[in-house]
Amino acid sequence: MPAELLHAGALGAAGLGTCCVALDAPRPRLRELSLSIVMFLAMLDVVTAAHLVPVVGWSALTVALAMALGARRRRPTEPAAVVGMRVHSAIGAILMAGLMLAMSGGPVVTSGSHHGGSVASLVLPLVAAIALYAAWSATRLRRAHLLERVQYVSMAVSLLLLAGAALG
Repeated sequence: MPAELLHAGALGAAGLGTCCVALDAPRPRLRELSLSIVMFLAMLDVVTAAHLVPVVGWSALTVALAMALGARRRRPTEPAAVVGMRVHSAIGAILMAGLMLAMSGGPVVTSGSHHGGSVASLVLPLVAAIALYAAWSATRLRRAHLLERVQYVSMAVSLLLLAGAALG
C-alpha cells in the first residue's frame, strides 16, 4: 500500500479519535483533548507537506503534552477507566512523536559512533513497541464504553498505519 494512503488512513483515524475525545465524558478532558488536537495537527502538517512547524517542534510539543497528561494526579472520584485512557493516550502520543522523528529522514547519530546510523535503528524498535501497544489496546476494549473503544482503536490503528508507512 502506498505511503500516502497509509498516512491518509492514519490521519483519518486520528481525526476520529479526536472527535471521540471531544464528545466523551460528562465534562471535557482538556489535557487529553489538547494532546489529541496537537497530534492531529502534527500529522496533518506532515501529511500535507505544509511544514508549518518543524517535525522536531511537533514532536517536542506532543511529548510535553503527553508528559503533562501522564503526570496528572488521580482524583479520588476519578474512575479507573479515565486514568487508563489517559495513560493510553500519553503512551500513544510518545510513540507517535518518536515515529515522526524517525520518519523525518536523514542519518541518525548513534552513541559510540561518530558516523550516522540508519533510520531503521530507530524505526524498527518503534514499530515493535507500536505492535505491543496495539495488542495492549485490544485488551482494554472489553471494559470500555463505545467512545472509549473508538479512542483505543483509532490510536492503535493510526500508529499501526504510520508504522506501515515507516517500514514501506
